[in-house]
Amino acid sequence: MKRTFSLAAALIGVAACSTPTAQAPGPASPAAASDSSTTSAPAAVAWRRFGPEALAAARAERKIIVLSIGTTWCHWCHVMDDKTWGDPEVAALLATRFVPVRADADANPALKVRYEAWGWPATILLTPDAEPLGELKGFVAKEKLLPYLRSLLADLDAGTLRRRARPTADAPRLAVAEAITAAEAQLDAVYDPAIGGWGGPKKYPLRAPMQAAAYRAARFDDEQAGARLVQTADKLLRLCDPVWGGMYQYSTHNDWAHAHTEKLAQVQGTALTVFALAHRRTQDPRYGEAAAGVLSYLNTFMSDEGGGFFANQDADGGGHGADRVPGRTYYALDDAARRAAGVPYIDRHVYAAHNAYVLTGLADWVAATGDDAALARLVEGEAALFGLWTPAGFVHEAGGAGIFLEDQVAAAEAYEAMYAVTLDPVVHDRWLALVPVLTGLIDDERGGFRHQAAADAGPGVFGRAYIPLGLSARAARALLRAAELLDDERGAAVREQAGAVLDKLSTPPRLARLGRGVGEALLALYDRAYAPVHVSLVGPAPLAGGAMHRAALDAAPVGAVIEHVGPGGRFGAWDEPAVFICGRAYCSRPVTRPDDVAAVAAGFTTIERPR
Repeated sequence: MKRTFSLAAALIGVAACSTPTAQAPGPASPAAASDSSTTSAPAAVAWRRFGPEALAAARAERKIIVLSIGTTWCHWCHVMDDKTWGDPEVAALLATRFVPVRADADANPALKVRYEAWGWPATILLTPDAEPLGELKGFVAKEKLLPYLRSLLADLDAGTLRRRARPTADAPRLAVAEAITAAEAQLDAVYDPAIGGWGGPKKYPLRAPMQAAAYRAARFDDEQAGARLVQTADKLLRLCDPVWGGMYQYSTHNDWAHAHTEKLAQVQGTALTVFALAHRRTQDPRYGEAAAGVLSYLNTFMSDEGGGFFANQDADGGGHGADRVPGRTYYALDDAARRAAGVPYIDRHVYAAHNAYVLTGLADWVAATGDDAALARLVEGEAALFGLWTPAGFVHEAGGAGIFLEDQVAAAEAYEAMYAVTLDPVVHDRWLALVPVLTGLIDDERGGFRHQAAADAGPGVFGRAYIPLGLSARAARALLRAAELLDDERGAAVREQAGAVLDKLSTPPRLARLGRGVGEALLALYDRAYAPVHVSLVGPAPLAGGAMHRAALDAAPVGAVIEHVGPGGRFGAWDEPAVFICGRAYCSRPVTRPDDVAAVAAGFTTIERPR
């Protein structure tokens, strides 16, 4: 039986499903012993931990900073460790004339947001005063790196070393309708009509373009967008692990047949969201099978005893160095052979954003299907995520300090999705508690959200707040959607703040810089231009999990806000469950029969675009 539960109810057991070969993982690979703030590296390079001490040493010694950013799961990080950083000539040069610094992107959200366009691995070159010189993307061979490093040394010795200037020119902002048209055109231009997906040559499971396609298909009756959603979802099935379940990070070779085998928590959440969108459109059972595999993988390999989700699993088996088994070889093995070779390293940190992405996917899947096992895991996972809450916002990990934008945005998205399937007032309040946290991160002067709450402290670039455009668009959207549940005066103020950010983002240069990430801005622009439909449930508790709630979830127009309005609210008191569906200008009659909800909701689904 499909149902939903309140978080206030007792937790129910998590049922195993799909993927019969999945068993509890064995001991962590030897890589687990590496420093939690760094990726593993040969001893030949005397890496310093990223932080004030390393930056101060570079300034005092007038040495160029080589900042290597990677992750524990990154295949090409391991290859670069072996082939480039492990080379004696490279190590010797770094030891004499540079300050080599290393950081783990997952553990350092401020660095991740600032440099994620370059990797991983990302190699960042900075002056002794930590001003930018250049960035190198991905694996860099010794033959390329050494000449570049030597050229920087020659400039340093000659006194001609200069920070790289970044263009600051902008353009007048576009009106909302113009910005929507430009963002849609930008996404359409990178769609691959032959095999699906946005962009290449790496084919990623991208959440925002799929959500935008679902919106266009349902709200604008755009059949091409609907076809693209299904075509891409079908291809994403090829990124699923048939043995242990779960989705790989991406495919190489500009196709969907060469999976790159990292398994990230964020990707598992994206997979569940994407399969929920495709299931709603087609009811194809393959999406249910794939989603069950993702849930089984999460429960078996990626779950903390406290209910949280681990950060990621390495691409390769057998540890690192000589024992490493490349992922493409490893994941072609059956369960027994994989375990004999060694279960790939799992980063067992429980990070706020990573957990929030999984919870959003679980909630989206529950909303689409009523899956009991996903709901049970959602309840446990929410408790673990909320364990990271402080009065200032979500910290990145237990015992950590600092309030980072991505953690707050991902949590806001998760709590909205969770509220839709639980109607729990506790979840409602936790969602809206993020509004002042997000508005506190707005940078009015530069038009966006700062990447962290604390004042930036450090030399050079690390003393200047960073404004991530994609995250700023997501944060603006999170505020627009939360404003729908605030009172009129406060809601209007929050909408105005979010709208001002979107105004600053809506210039051709800024939209272009987003690339295929423009889908994040497009979703926010849709919510600004076309007020979300409200699907409001009224009547005596409990409503969550009842027939009217299920009907509302099934019939809600894409992008709708689903809410419970209690007695004394704008619909008055009701002795039996009912649903009201409201646009900005008017509401439907009360619907008291579950079978009638879809027909009434259909009248609110299609939007006529302004001409």
